[in-house]
Amino acid sequence: MGKISLKDGQKIDIDIWDNNQIQKYINAKTRPTEKTGENLHYKDLHFFGPNFVNEGYKENNFYPSEKEISKLEIQNINGQANSDYDRNIVAISNSEIIGISSFLWNKDHYKFWHYYMRFTSVKQSWKNIGVGTSLIKRFNEPCFMWNKIFMLPKIYENEGRKYLLPMINKELCGEHFAIIPPYYLGDTPKKPGIYNLDGKIINNISKIKHVN
Repeated sequence: MGKISLKDGQKIDIDIWDNNQIQKYINAKTRPTEKTGENLHYKDLHFFGPNFVNEGYKENNFYPSEKEISKLEIQNINGQANSDYDRNIVAISNSEIIGISSFLWNKDHYKFWHYYMRFTSVKQSWKNIGVGTSLIKRFNEPCFMWNKIFMLPKIYENEGRKYLLPMINKELCGEHFAIIPPYYLGDTPKKPGIYNLDGKIINNISKIKHVN
């Protein structure tokens, strides 16, 4: 866990948790919740709630049974299920999660395994002081994403398009992992870099076109 300073001088911790650590946090105590549509989430922290671990996407492919994988698909842990490889970058203040970026280890519809951003959420009272940026910046330090493939989000809500997309464009350079767009049509990436839709390496993530 590493300490960082926000724009207003407050210090928070940034850590990386697997789903077991997230479930322990959820089980530790009852927190106020609210509902948006069908999504039950903790108050002021959209998408992240008491059913978080059980709401992961269902997949038809199972990483532990793979026999032939490419260099950027190799994991260093021996999990029993795909969810064992999911990771969550969490921002913590006073033992409470105030921001979270969640990543699924996924293959469905593609030839290769990759990380996909399930969502990024920052507590309402902590927005606009650097929490979200700190979550994205953590990619650039040694972590689960290095030497893997990262697929950019398919869809951004209005707030995500306004804040998250510019952060991704500014902070991620593809130096340590491969970055691909959604609906990727190219071959399995062989090395870190930013890839366009057809699988060619480009020099700027902002050149990737988004669908919404």
